[in-house]
Amino acid sequence: MRDSSGAVSGWRGIALIIVIYVYFLIFAQFAFLARLAELQIGGNSLKAIMAAMALGGILLSLIAPRSRAIPNPASRLRIGLAISATAALLALSPLGAVAAALVAFLIGAGLGTSTVTLVTHLRSWTGGHGGVFKVGLGTGIAYFICNIPGIFTATPRMQALLAAALCAVAIAIPLGPSGEAMPVENARPKMSFAVALIAFFALIWLDSSAFYIIQHAPILKAGTWMGSTHLWLNGSLHFLAALTAAMLLQRGLLRGIYLSGDRRYGGNRRDLALALRPGSDLGVWDQRCGAWREIASKITGVLLDLWL
Repeated sequence: MRDSSGAVSGWRGIALIIVIYVYFLIFAQFAFLARLAELQIGGNSLKAIMAAMALGGILLSLIAPRSRAIPNPASRLRIGLAISATAALLALSPLGAVAAALVAFLIGAGLGTSTVTLVTHLRSWTGGHGGVFKVGLGTGIAYFICNIPGIFTATPRMQALLAAALCAVAIAIPLGPSGEAMPVENARPKMSFAVALIAFFALIWLDSSAFYIIQHAPILKAGTWMGSTHLWLNGSLHFLAALTAAMLLQRGLLRGIYLSGDRRYGGNRRDLALALRPGSDLGVWDQRCGAWREIASKITGVLLDLWL
């Protein structure tokens, strides 16, 4: 786990996973929506705002991997993080519906750019060994952080500031001049676009639907997120499940582990699968992998808003 300089190998990739997931979970999914509620923005306006976030995510997830204007992936990632930080700070302003839609577009654009760039070049920043375990470690830590009572129950303003601060820290991480993918032996055939999109869509729909049900069922919500004890337990279960899934996947066992499991820790399996990049230990995926994830996520969010 150590490189030639003595520093812990792969810490950059782990740190980036933590920052992007915490931003998504604590700000994009919670604080921003709570902020809109504070501004009394709802109904059709809320649906339009979430559609704007989806549009930003889809567009940038498709554009980012093909961009020749910014060929350096490290620079591209930092731009995505800067957009995300800016959106978090703008969300603190007294927004109207139109301004909120613009901020939502920036949130989607920032996440789309940073997520796809990270997924595509993750192996360069996690190192050549134990990549899946490092992805699981980063994912588990991110979920644990989001369930820390002081963070989970913080005001939308404090959560937005935390998200922006984490993005600023990530921007300062030394990523090196390149993000070229490392070669992998025994690669599996590439997954087709249609199969990947359908698989990601189903996984995210299942997770998002379960999330919605828990949020609107008092008994389930009380047993999951109400009170410090439940939050610490929930965060610990997420962390342990992520590490367990990562270790099993690292050893080539239970390759379909992310397709099963209850909502309490099933989301970790889904996110672990979505974070695995081209050239990961589970095989070579096309560079569109990150874009597929982002497209499926945004489409699912819009459909859930309309359906539920």
